[in-house]
Amino acid sequence: ARFLLAKLNPSATYNSAQDVAPGSDVIFTDDVSLQVFFEHLQRLAVQS
Repeated sequence: ARFLLAKLNPSATYNSAQDVAPGSDVIFTDDVSLQVFFEHLQRLAVQS
């Protein structure tokens, strides 16, 4: 996830997001862990 961000713009971080040039975007690619995803699915299944 961070590898892609580093390849797109190695100077872009969460702390420097406000310093992005006008008209450009920083792409954050951090994914939710699989465990968190399954916990979320379990909560949704129990709610139904």
